[in-house]
Amino acid sequence: MPISIGVKNELILSKPFLKDIQCGSVEQAYIVVTGAIAYDYGFEVEKTDVEYMQRKLLRQRSNVILGGGGFGSARLQGDFYVRKNLYATVAVRALFSDGSAGNSLEQNSSLRLKISPHFSLMAGYWLTLGKGTETPVLPIVDLTYHFGLKQGREEGLFKR
Repeated sequence: MPISIGVKNELILSKPFLKDIQCGSVEQAYIVVTGAIAYDYGFEVEKTDVEYMQRKLLRQRSNVILGGGGFGSARLQGDFYVRKNLYATVAVRALFSDGSAGNSLEQNSSLRLKISPHFSLMAGYWLTLGKGTETPVLPIVDLTYHFGLKQGREEGLFKR
């Protein structure tokens, strides 16, 4: 396994679209559109003879993982409030690499269900299209435990 240090710089711009809940002055963001550009760079800590990674999902990132260069990316993402405790995410990302892997396009979508204030379950997929013969579709499943809660303030008519 290569030993390297990866650094990422990312500029993120988001625009929420709000919906009036009809209860006091509470507003809920029902769509958040995000655009981002980023550059990842890897520094080698220990010399390694690892060849470029053959898995398509890692290939454009291999310069960073191996500590010998970087790649740029541009992302457009939408986060949607579907209904209480159910959220969806749809994203498209372009990766720009000058290595042998060339450029690629990634698309991922997921649904996140907030089971309780501390637990959420997310399921979705990750699709990569680009240079090479294979086109992997990877399933995503994530169970998350959220540590602690922020103290909420009283809002609306029902003081929740």
